This record gives sequence, structure tokens and C-alpha cells, in this order.
Amino acid sequence: MKFKAPSSRTAPIPDTTNREGFEAFARTDEAALVSAATNSRLSKNTFYESKDESLAKLEKLATQVAKTNPLFVAQLAWWVRNNDGHRTTSHVLAGIVAATHNGAPWASKFFNKIVYRPDDMCQIMAYIWTRYPSKKGKSTSNKRKKNWVPNAVKRGFRKAFARFKPETLRRYSQNQSPSLYTLANLVHPPGAPGSAPYLLRGGNLPKVRNRESVLADNSMEASEKWDEILRDPSKVGYLMAIRNLAKVTRDAPDKLPVLLEIVSSKERLKATPVGLHELVVASVQPDVAKNRRAYSAVMTAIDNYVELVPSVPGLVILFDCSDSMDGLPKTFGSIFAAALMMKNADASLVAFGSSTEVPRVAWDKQTVSAAADKLASVSLGGTNFSLALSYVERTITEPNAISNIIILSDQEANRGTRSSTIIRALRARNPNMRVYCWDLAAQQASQVPSEEETLISGVSSEMFKILEKGQSDPNALIHEIEKITFD
Repeated sequence: MKFKAPSSRTAPIPDTTNREGFEAFARTDEAALVSAATNSRLSKNTFYESKDESLAKLEKLATQVAKTNPLFVAQLAWWVRNNDGHRTTSHVLAGIVAATHNGAPWASKFFNKIVYRPDDMCQIMAYIWTRYPSKKGKSTSNKRKKNWVPNAVKRGFRKAFARFKPETLRRYSQNQSPSLYTLANLVHPPGAPGSAPYLLRGGNLPKVRNRESVLADNSMEASEKWDEILRDPSKVGYLMAIRNLAKVTRDAPDKLPVLLEIVSSKERLKATPVGLHELVVASVQPDVAKNRRAYSAVMTAIDNYVELVPSVPGLVILFDCSDSMDGLPKTFGSIFAAALMMKNADASLVAFGSSTEVPRVAWDKQTVSAAADKLASVSLGGTNFSLALSYVERTITEPNAISNIIILSDQEANRGTRSSTIIRALRARNPNMRVYCWDLAAQQASQVPSEEETLISGVSSEMFKILEKGQSDPNALIHEIEKITFD
């Protein structure tokens, strides 16, 4: 796709403001929802929002999109559950789909497919009953009857129940509200005597000895528990290893070598659909960060991940090092930026805030983790997009030298001039130049006009694929989500 190269005088006029009150360009409802869902951290407060405000914004955007396109909300729910690992976000989106799909033929299939593990059903129904406490029906009181389950949800959950083995249902049957037992007796999953749904409804699920039951065994010491769990390393999955690294480091350090061998294995990493964000989250856990061996193993895994990073011609990275990026946004951004720089030897990187800085990093002599640590240490106060773009315009002057600009940011500019004018001037040099806005926080507005930006959002490793697809499709992320089917 070629972009027309208009003069700077025809640059679009901003039509909204961001949370800093600075002029910005509004995104489509779908793009804003994608940014909110892929960056959702509903269990934590962020720089600009409390967790309750984040939830309210997600609900508002999803409800707005679902009025005309409930299928997209369903597709996005599946995307964030499977690619970004956002369980709670997927439950919220699924609950909104339950109230808005208007009898769509795909709905029951969606409510089967969105169930990744049994307790997903419990959490989705808990959200539905909390958010929609009343249901219009034939009763004069217009109140939903106790334990009402929408028909599409009921049909989908029936099939979902049938997918699980008895020991799996037993594993996730504890401490849920509503319980799996309650749901099974509401949706009536089919099952012959001896089947998992039959045993669940009869309260006869067999006891199993799994990780959860071992950890809950108060008669055992922590080291004994992990000795049993890790006895056969071949049965320990990569995700289990990375997600429990902090616990083992703290509770059973003598068993740590077993997990370290798994985490640092390049072969195990390649064989598992683990996202880079899983590794980053593990690296910032206090128990891991303080343990030299554990931290080193995670950093080795992150370095191994570079092989998945694409080559991007004529690349310039603008990395937002303003105060609002502190925490996970900067941690994630610094690793993505470092990985891209390590893979693309001719790329340039400019850190920006209220000023600009070119970090002194020997990219050809550093590991990704070491380079990311240096980037994460840069702190530049406010946020001035135009200053960073002007620096690029002034210092890289060769025709067609800039083919791709990636802006890793939360999009919260609070000073400077209009960025769109400078982008148009840069595009006049190369009409095929792409501008990727990689959101590291939920954002409804951008410093780049929506018709000129290629949206990348969140911390899933799928974003590297979107980066490649964006070379020919500026709406690659939206289109990939829309490809999801519920057959």
C-alpha cells in the first residue's frame, strides 16, 4: 500500500485531546478497544488510571463496539486470552458479548471456544451475574430469576464441559463462585455414566494428585512439595516453569536447578507458545530479580527470543522515556526496542521525553537483557513527540533512508508542536514510509492520524508478526483479530 505524500500544509488537524489535555487524533472505536484490551492490567493501578477506571473504560468501549459489531468483541476476547494471557479481560468481554450478540449463530460456539480451562466458565458467569443483575422477561417484576444463564452461554458451556477430563474438572472445582457443580446443574452438560460431567453433577469426581493438591498439603514441607512436583522434569512444561520460578526460588531454592535448566533451554522455549511478556513478568518478580541464577536464566531466555524478531528495513525506533512510562510499560518497551535493535544492525534509536537522547549502547556487543537495562534507566521527564521526530528529520536526511518508524509509547504527549506535520514532511521523502504506534498502555487517541498509523498494541509476541504484516497492511492487527472464527 502506497501513501500519498502531501505537503505539510495538508497535515490533518487533531480532533481530540489525550489525558494530558494535549491535542491528539481520535482512534476508531475498534482500535481504541484493541488498545485497551491488549494493555489491560485490571488488577493494578496505572500512571493515569486506577484499576476500577481501567475496567470502566474497557466496559464502555466494548459495549459501544458491541452495539454494531459483537462478533469483533468476541474475536478480541479470544485474542487477548490466547495471545496476551489476559484472563480477566477475556471474561469481561465475554460477559458483554453474552448481553449483546442478539441470537447470533456463532455465539454458542464462541462460549465453547473461549473456555480455555474449566474455571473460565465460573468467572464469566460471575461477571454476567454481577454486571447484569436484571433481565427483561415475562415476569412482572422484570428481575432475572436466580441463576439465570443466557441460552448461547448455556449451549457453549455444555460443549465446553464435555472437553474436560474428570481430573481436570476436579483440579479447578475448588474455591469458585459459582462453582463448577452449580454451573453443571444449570447448563446440564450431556454425559454418560462415568463421564466427567456425570461425575461432577453427582459429586463423585475422583481425587487427583496434582500440583495444586500437593501445594495445599499442609503435612509436607515446601521443599518436599516441590521435590514431588519436579521429580520428572520431562513432565514440567515451560509455562509452568516460568510461572513458578519465583515460588521455587523463595520456598525451595535447592530445587531451583531443575527449573533453571528448563527456563534457559532454547529448544524448550521454541517448542512452547510462550509470549515475551511471560518472561518479562518473571524477570521483575522480586524473588527472581534478587536471585542471580534465576534472573540470569530468565535473561538467557529473553536473549533466545531475539531469533523470533523480524528484520525491518530502514528502521528508526522512538522510545518514550517519560515519567508516565515508568514500570511495566518501560520494562516491556525497553526489551522490545533492544530486541529490534539487536536484529537490525542498521537501525537507529532515539529516546525521548521532554528532551531527546541517543543511548550509548554497543548493540553488536550486548545481550538483549543488558541493552534493555540501559534503555530502561533513561528518564527524560515529559513527553514531546515533535521533538523526537524533528531530531530524526534533521539528522537522517538521505532520501528513502527511513522506511519504518516504530514509536514505543503510551501516547501521552504533553508538549511540543504538531507531530503530524513532521510525519508528512518525512513521508514526502519516502511515500512508502510506515509509522507504527506500538501502544504500551491503553489509549483511545494517538499523536499520529489514524489513516497514517499502523497500530501495534500490547506485549504479545504476536506483535512481531503484526510488524511484518504491517509492511503491506496498515490495519494488520485489526484484520488478524477479524480472522478468528468460531467453527
